[in-house]
Formats: sequence, structure tokens, C-alpha cells
Amino acid sequence: MALSESPSTTELKEVAAQYPDVEITRQDSLDAGNCESGTDDFIEANFKGKTITVNDLVPYIEDYNGVQAVLAYKFRPTGSRGEIGGIIPSILQQESSMHRRGWLFPMIY
Repeated sequence: MALSESPSTTELKEVAAQYPDVEITRQDSLDAGNCESGTDDFIEANFKGKTITVNDLVPYIEDYNGVQAVLAYKFRPTGSRGEIGGIIPSILQQESSMHRRGWLFPMIY
């Protein structure tokens, strides 16, 4: 199942049901765009050193945008073969770098 550009909570729950045992790391959260302090607080409050799987995050999908972001990051298709694994954010980082250099949206003088 490929996620849409802005997946709904229903889509995220469906993909979570297909891949319940996939590990979600702190780095996945940061790569998804979640802030370091929020990620650390969420992990400390809910998981305290436990390995986190997709299934562990399902109860938080409805109410936590950060959980939605990390699942969308982890399961958005990437590359020409559509594999999963979070390569899209690295592309976005490149685009962001290009944007800062004015390559994507050059200033109009």
C-alpha cells in the first residue's frame, strides 16, 4: 500500500496493520521532521528505553502529529521500485539545501 502525499489516520492505521513489527527509531522521528526535545520527551514518557515498533505507535496515531509524521516518513514509497524506508526526507533535505542556495526558488529582483 502506497501512502498518499498527506496520509489520513486511516491510511496510517492500515499500513501499520501490515507492518506491525517494523522498528521505529529516534532517528526516524528526527528524520521525519520532529524536534529533538519533543521526540525525547515522547519516548521517555511512553517507552523508557524500550525498542519501539509500529504496533506500539498505533494508539498514538489519532492524537499525535509527530507519530503521524514518523509513520508517513517510514512508509512513504521511495525510489523507482517503491521500497519503503524513509529515503524521501533525504531528498527533501537536498531540496532544502538547494532552496537555501536559491536553486529551487530563485529570488526575483
